Amino acid sequence: MEPTNIAAQPLIACRGLTKHFSLPRGIFGRPRIVRAVEDVTLQLERGETLGLVGESGCGKSTFGRTLLQLIPSTAGTIIVEGLDVTGLSDRQLRPWRRRIQIVFQDPYSSLDPRMTVQQLVAEPLIINKIGTNTRERSDIVKELLFQVGLRSDSLSRYPHEFSGGQRQRIGIARALSVRPEYIVCDEPLSALDVSIQAQIVNLLLDLRDKFGIGYLFISHDLDVVRFISQRIAVMYLGRIVEVGTRQAITEAPRHPYTKALLDAIPVPDPKRRKRVTLLGGDVPNPIEPPPGCAFHPRCWRMLQGKCNIEAPPLVLGDMGRQVACWNPIE
Repeated sequence: MEPTNIAAQPLIACRGLTKHFSLPRGIFGRPRIVRAVEDVTLQLERGETLGLVGESGCGKSTFGRTLLQLIPSTAGTIIVEGLDVTGLSDRQLRPWRRRIQIVFQDPYSSLDPRMTVQQLVAEPLIINKIGTNTRERSDIVKELLFQVGLRSDSLSRYPHEFSGGQRQRIGIARALSVRPEYIVCDEPLSALDVSIQAQIVNLLLDLRDKFGIGYLFISHDLDVVRFISQRIAVMYLGRIVEVGTRQAITEAPRHPYTKALLDAIPVPDPKRRKRVTLLGGDVPNPIEPPPGCAFHPRCWRMLQGKCNIEAPPLVLGDMGRQVACWNPIE
């Protein structure tokens, strides 16, 4: 068999990735299932930042953790450079997890409060047998702290002694310690002040340019996503509804939900006015999603007898744009 051209493959490709959570039975004994992620197919390229955006509770974080198999998937496959890693044991996944790391949303709860910065950042080095001795690992940790903008005198301090932005830098240094090719950033800015958010975004961009790292950048803030990302995927109630380049998504959205998210971004100039697409109703219950397109109860372009009956597939269009809509915006 001829060897596969790894460089021509996406680093990660998920196909039909699905994650359901079972809940205790209801009053009448009926089984209840939360459909957190439903039939997601995406490709993540080397060195690329893919932004994953959607309202809170739409399944973005669950998708990121399922992609890393931190929680097992219900269905679908995850392919890493041609190898199916779905369902592998933790021991078998360890080599792949070294290459694909995660930065969590809350920088405090993701760091062990009983460990110093030296111990926190050195732990992945020890587990993955990077560095030959304690002194060499200590030098690596100092260099990592320098890369994320922290001083070496932080080594003996504990997480509670740092601000939220500094703790997030420690989390980034920990993720960088094993020299990953890709990092899942799970809402890394939501627990930070706005001024600190800008610093962390600039840090992530600098690290991407310096080390060629790719990111899956998960956020509910489309304004930040369009700044940092090269491609954007829009998720609604566990499903991907639109995927495209940053320019295509932000300048010419085709899905009504994407248009509504863009219209919700505040305009800093009070003299400028823009037409705002208002969404009616609330996000549907993921335990009992509506039939057909999950967005149809809130959509002003809904086609009666079509959108409320059959879920639209994610269709590939021009220039790699994908849209799941029976009546897309032209």
